[in-house]
Amino acid sequence: MIRAWLRGGLSAAALLATGTAVTQEVPKKDDKEIVVTGVRDPEREINDFVQAFTPGSTLSQLSRFEWAVCPMTTGVSPAQKLVVVDRFRKVAKAAGVRIAGDGCAPNVLVIVTPDKRGLLEALFLKHPDYFTDLSKAERRALVESTEPGIAWHLKGPPQSADGMELQYDSGTGYYVNHTTRSLSRLSFASRPQFAAAIVMVENRALDGLTVNQLADYAAMRTLIRVDPTKLKNSAAPTILKILEAPMGSEIPLGLTKWDLGVLRGFYASDPNVTAASQRSEMRRRLKKELDPTGEEKK
Repeated sequence: MIRAWLRGGLSAAALLATGTAVTQEVPKKDDKEIVVTGVRDPEREINDFVQAFTPGSTLSQLSRFEWAVCPMTTGVSPAQKLVVVDRFRKVAKAAGVRIAGDGCAPNVLVIVTPDKRGLLEALFLKHPDYFTDLSKAERRALVESTEPGIAWHLKGPPQSADGMELQYDSGTGYYVNHTTRSLSRLSFASRPQFAAAIVMVENRALDGLTVNQLADYAAMRTLIRVDPTKLKNSAAPTILKILEAPMGSEIPLGLTKWDLGVLRGFYASDPNVTAASQRSEMRRRLKKELDPTGEEKK
């Protein structure tokens, strides 16, 4: 049922956003490949980087996209929409995320708007279902945020440890999990998942940036949950700093090794274990991604 809701729901939100936003002529570059850069990988930076991308308690579980991802963009020109969606798909594929085919129901929406707060308030009124998973404090934080880019995720029905969608029992108010797996303190019988994700960017923050940079930023805000404020003092290079970088400063041309490494580690890790175990696996994989031979430490 939620997939049918998404098919009409995010499309309707895109129409609302189109009526509010103006087309931003983001400069295009003709680079087709994902550009990665990197620096030395000190243990502390890796730990802090992974922690920023996986907020939540040690014994909780981390949500990710289990369904195939289908991106949609609004607020930019028709030609730029195609570039953003194509680039987003390449990033998702490189990270090990499943990609939906043509004509898919959108479950990732990238919105460019001149009035972030005004559009949010309009969405609150016309599409309150987009915010049912957020507390009042979280909704208030979205509206009052001074960040040029914001993002939030919608929850999907949980899956069994085998990847089967659980059925909701309206009589008891619980999801039913028929499984023969033995329970463990380290592994769960079910796992959470994202139903959809929305990222909203003010077009003033895109001056001087490319369409690919917009797509890469959107991918990092939607394919994984992240708290960008925890990265402001980080020395690790990341595409997530581009919106607030001073004009003329050096910024990544696209995804960095750190960005792609944390995405790959996240989607390659075991989704049935605790957040602490997943973070440990992500740190190990990110470390290998940054220095696959170990030569930098000789």
